[in-house]
Amino acid sequence: TMSSNPTSCYDIRIVITTVGANMKGFENNATSWELYRKRSREVILQGDQLQDDAKDEYEAECIEQDDYVFKITNRGGSGFGKCSTCGYYLYVDERYIGGNTDFADVDIVNFRLPLYQRELNDDGIFFN
Repeated sequence: TMSSNPTSCYDIRIVITTVGANMKGFENNATSWELYRKRSREVILQGDQLQDDAKDEYEAECIEQDDYVFKITNRGGSGFGKCSTCGYYLYVDERYIGGNTDFADVDIVNFRLPLYQRELNDDGIFFN
């Protein structure tokens, strides 16, 4: 009997760090984020209400191949504020694919699963 090949799938990990930051008085804590499928807009992960002085990790396991968007938004246009130790970092199967330590009102990372080597720049960082 022929066995069907298992569908390839990938683990996505999102790390959001607010270490050293006091988010409480910060633009009414107006930062939110979501990871979604580009075409269908189906939300895979989302969050808001960033914690003070924290390192939060979110995982989506066995995500199938498709085009995805990670979007982080701050309603006040001030991103992580003046926090130099804050940031967000995206990993696929433990490979760093993008992130930022600073943004204003919105930051977006587009990526496709599976990742292709030619989509990585010289630093090994995925580019949009």
